[in-house]
Order: sequence, then C-alpha cells, then structure tokens
Amino acid sequence: MLTQGREHDLMSRIRLMKSSPESGYQYKPLDPLKNEIRILHVCWAPFGTVPKWKRRLSQLMSVEDAPGTWKEGLKDVPRQSYDKGQSVQCWLETESLDFGPEYTALSYCWGTHGDMRKIVLNGCETYIRANLHWALLEIRQQCFDRGGTSIAIWADALCINQEDEKEKSYQVNMMQTIFARAQTTIAWLGAGFNEKGEAIDHSTAMTCLKRVGESARARGTGKAFNINVHDSLTDDDFECLAKQTVRELKLASDMRFGSRHSRILEALWAVTNLTWWHRVWVVQEIAVSKQVYLACGSFLVPWDTVDAAITVFKRILVYEDRMTSRVTMESSYISETDHQLLIGITSSASPFCEARRRFQSIGMHQSLRDILYLTCTVGSELIPMQATDQRDKIFALLGLATDAQALGITPNYGMEYAQLCTDVARAFMKQGTVDMLSYCRYFRSDLSKRSSIGAYRRSLPNITKPNLPSWVPDWASGVPETLQTDSIQFSASNGAKTKGVLAKVSTGSSTLRLSACFVDEIQTAFAPFPDSRDLNLQEIRAWLRKVQDEFQDLSYVGRDKYGLSTRRNRAIWKTTIADHGVEKDGSMQRGSADNYQAYRVLMGLEAPHNAFEDDEYKTRYPIESSIYKSALLKVMPGRKLFLTKTGYLGLGPKEFQLGDIVCIFLGSGTPHAIREATKDKFHLVGELYVHGIMDGEFMKTDPDIRSIKLV
Repeated sequence: MLTQGREHDLMSRIRLMKSSPESGYQYKPLDPLKNEIRILHVCWAPFGTVPKWKRRLSQLMSVEDAPGTWKEGLKDVPRQSYDKGQSVQCWLETESLDFGPEYTALSYCWGTHGDMRKIVLNGCETYIRANLHWALLEIRQQCFDRGGTSIAIWADALCINQEDEKEKSYQVNMMQTIFARAQTTIAWLGAGFNEKGEAIDHSTAMTCLKRVGESARARGTGKAFNINVHDSLTDDDFECLAKQTVRELKLASDMRFGSRHSRILEALWAVTNLTWWHRVWVVQEIAVSKQVYLACGSFLVPWDTVDAAITVFKRILVYEDRMTSRVTMESSYISETDHQLLIGITSSASPFCEARRRFQSIGMHQSLRDILYLTCTVGSELIPMQATDQRDKIFALLGLATDAQALGITPNYGMEYAQLCTDVARAFMKQGTVDMLSYCRYFRSDLSKRSSIGAYRRSLPNITKPNLPSWVPDWASGVPETLQTDSIQFSASNGAKTKGVLAKVSTGSSTLRLSACFVDEIQTAFAPFPDSRDLNLQEIRAWLRKVQDEFQDLSYVGRDKYGLSTRRNRAIWKTTIADHGVEKDGSMQRGSADNYQAYRVLMGLEAPHNAFEDDEYKTRYPIESSIYKSALLKVMPGRKLFLTKTGYLGLGPKEFQLGDIVCIFLGSGTPHAIREATKDKFHLVGELYVHGIMDGEFMKTDPDIRSIKLV
C-alpha cells in the first residue's frame, strides 16, 4: 500500500512530468553493491488519479482473456494508433533487486536509429527508437483498459545508462537475474510491420498460433517429443498418429490443406521472420523468465501455447519425411512450398522453445562454446543470431553458460570486439578445446550468402570484418557448420604414438602453438557442386558421374589410395556427404547401409525396392534416393572436393587452394587445411573430411609430430 506521503510525492512528480518537460534526462549512478536497477513506470495521461505504481501485467489480465489478445476479441490496433504524436509519460525509479520489486521485463529489438520518437522521462524530453515507443504505447493502453493507470517496466534502452560503459558492463552481468526476477516478460515482436515497413498479416499468424497451441495442449500433443520414440512405432501406428496431428491442425487453425492454407503459413513465416527472432539477447531473456507472453500489435499469446503450436509444426515435418518413404498417407497435404515455409517457421522458433524448456527443467548445463555454436552457425537451414553491438554475441550468452566463470569472461564494454574474440578463443584453448578450430575459416566473406531457410531466404546485415587471427572464430559474422555433431563423431588424431602439447597460447599473444602431423598436400580440385537451391536428382547424378570419371582418371596415373573400384566408389559416396547419413526419421548418424542403398538407387546402380513396372520405378526412385540427396544438400554447399598428391579424396571449404597442407592437430577429431604465411607460421584455412584418415588410420603409421604456429 502507498502511504499518504508517498502518494503526495508521486502526484508532485506527475505534475512535474506534465508541466515542465526539459531537454534531456540525466542519469544518476547505480550502486552495484546494492544490486540496484532502474524501473520505468509508464503512466496514462492525462492524470486524474494516483497511479498504481506496482501494478504488473499479470495482475491486469484475467484467466479467461490471458491466452487471447490484449483486447476483447481478436481485433488488432490500427496503424494510426501508433502515431508519432502520442505522448508517453514515464518515470524512472531506482530499486534494489534484494527487496523484490515487482515489474514486467520487456524483450524487444531496438530497431533502426533513424526513426526516433519523443517521450517525457522524469519531466525531461527524451528520444527513443520507434519500436520501443510502440511497445510502451501498447502496454500502457492494455494497462488502462484493465483499470490501471501505471505499469512498472524494465526496458534496457531506458533503464540502463547507455552512455556509461562501466554501468552497461555490470548491468549486462545482471541480465539473467533481472529477467528471472520479473513477474512477467513480454516478448514484443513489433507493431505488425517487417524491416521494410511493410504490413504483415500478424493477426492471422497470432490467431493460428493461439488456436493450434491451445488445441495441442488440450489434447496433450503439444509436448516436446522424442524422435527415437516415434521411430519405434509401427507404420500403422505412425500413420494413425500422423493423420491425427494433421487433422488437429486443420480443425484448430481452420486450415484447408491445399491452395488456401498457404496464406496462413506465409503469415506465420512473416511473423517468425521478424528481427526479434534473430536477436541473441532473446535466448537468455526467454529461457530464464518465469512467465512469457509473445506480443505482436495488440495480440498476446502465452509462450507455452506458442511452444505447443511449434511442436505440432515440427511433428508434421517429421511425419511427412517418414511417411513419404513408407506409406501413402495424405502425402499431398503439404506442397513443397508449404514444406519450406514450415521449415522456416520451426527453424526460427524452435531454438527459443528448446532453450526455455531445457533451462526451466534442468537449469544451466551447456558450455559457452556449445551455446555460441548454436546461436552463431550459418548453414543451409541455420541463421546466426544478431546483436546491435557485436560484443553482445558473446556477452548475451554468459548468463546461460556453465563455464563462464571458469573461462574468466565477463561483460566489459571497454574492450574491442576483436580482442574479446581472441580472449575467448584463448580461454577455450587453455581448456584443451582444440576442436574449436573447426569454427574457423580464414576467408569468411561469403558465409552470410549461405544463409537461407528453404526457399525463403533471410538476409544477414553487412558486418564489418574484424582483423582476427585465423585461429579465432568470428562469432558476429557467423561460423560454419562443423563436420562433427553430437551424433557424428570422428577421431582423426586418435592413436598418436608421440605425445605433444595440444595447444599453447600466451596471454596477450595472437599466435597459437599446436602439435600436428602433416598428411599430404592438396593437388587437384574437382568440379564444383552446382550452386542452385533447386537441384533435381538428374542434376545431382550428372555431377556425381563427372566426379567419378575424374577420380577414376586420376587413379589410373598412380594417385590411388583406395585400390579396388568398390573402395573408390565407397570413398565417393562417403566423402560427398562427409559420412553424414540422414536417417528416415530426420536424425543424423555416420553413413549407413540405407544411405549407401539410396546412393546406388540415385546413380542407377540398383533398382528401387519393389519397382517392377515403369510407373512404380518413377514413383519409388525419388523416394528411395531422398535420404542421400538430403545429406548431400546439407553438407556440400560452401564446400568442394579435392584430391591430394598421394591420392586421398577429401572435402573442404571452397576457399582452399592447391598447395594447401592437410594436417591433423593432436586433440582434434577432424583434419584441417593450413596455408604457409611465413617460413614457420601458417594460416588456418578450414576443417576437412579426408576419406581413410577420419578414425585415426593415419596416426597408426607413426607420423612425425611437429610444433606449428598459427597466426
């Protein structure tokens, strides 16, 4: 309860805010020892009553209307409601987290610097970016509609003095606690416009998420699922479950699978393609918060409902991939375009759903290296998270990492980005994490061009490339997908008879010293993989046959490590997919008999199963070739085949050059290409797959181990 003196003080502040705006708010310092933060009280103007300063959004929403829109029904706020001229009156107060202040945390994107809006902050005219202005207007309106006159908000742009680097550093270090202590977190996607300022159909998308998610939660089909469990089902059981899920989606979202439902999926894709989904800070903000609501315009959906809807979409993709190769089902219920849209929708939202689910159930159990890789990878179906400040690509994740303290990495905005990346890489190397080198490419300029989600490309912002040593990953620009995954492991350095220093780097040094053995030299590059997003099976087969012919010709002139033609054929099908097998349930493992059979069917070396008639052949051929094609399209983009001087067939980044050295670093699971920089120093070019040395075979020959320097 507010005391009479407190009420009088607040009324005086309100009159000041109303009558005497000044030309700039001056921040007073916070006391780190008291865990102080600033809380923004957003007021309704004109002021007629004493504001209820401690009202929070969850108190202003009844149980009945919480899962829907902020207003009654499903009507959105028109564009003119976000007029630049609307006044936002607010007040900053300093509070200690030790005393449990009540507030709502705002997770949002800052937006472009050019579009600025005026607010009155503690009686002073202050300018903020448009996206935050829209969020404050909408939250204030919803608070007023439910009987409140003020709401307490934490929004970093206003609650942290952005001009004070020291304050930013320690406040950023408190971000996990700030979001974890908030009663509610609002994930604000925006007012319903994309980056170009074009209106998107967010009302359709948010309504679909709400209906599909609520239906799935009611039926129990929105829970996270285990692919291995699904794979253990019989075909009949699986088909029944798949049809049930598709039927549920139709009923819940009013979708009519065919030509009409594309509009809904396109709306969902547009909403999940908004900038918020690619902001790196969001991972921590959503994971640690007690209660989260996804907001776009005036639409509000609980995060658990969003999670359930995304799970339904993921199920459909898994079911489709499996059923098209086993039974006939309603295989036409989703077109190729819709399939790509669903991939885009789930790829954007799934990382946040999984991070929140994991953190809420078991807490922090991932290393900084793993989290950085998950949020910074550029691949065929992956796009790295973004941050306004490149340093935040690292700082934003420290609160989720189990080893941040052991690594000695803390937020410090007085440090340049290049120095931060080097310090992080040095800390990883001191832990003996040699496989971190697989995140590096000496030439990084074209990584962003590989970023796409299906047929719907997402562009990455132009990022100034820092001057980094070749052995230091550039997290802001994005790192390549590595050949090793949780389910696919190699052991190229296993069995080394001579022990040496795995990695040594001195504090302040930009040179990394490693123990390595030289395997061979790259001497021939094969025909490049076709640079197209819509390759058909005939084009893939033509490219593979060209590779076969080149490989065979080179084998006849003495460059043959594999002997029999069957072994050469095995080298080709395994190297072109880097021994990555895509199973029928969508999971990955080392190349299996199923993948080899799919390769043989693709190349016309074996007829599809039970394809006795021409019509059956035409039907079964693309189905039985699909798992090899999937693996090929996941691995080959951005890479190129090569042959070494003695005949090893390999796959590496397309930036390699003839004369580059194939080497194995002690402690690394995969080989790498290096290039001589000076007489005794080398540049790291990138990670390799070399058939015949991936499981320690070369180390059994007792090669010379030497110390090399990477710069």
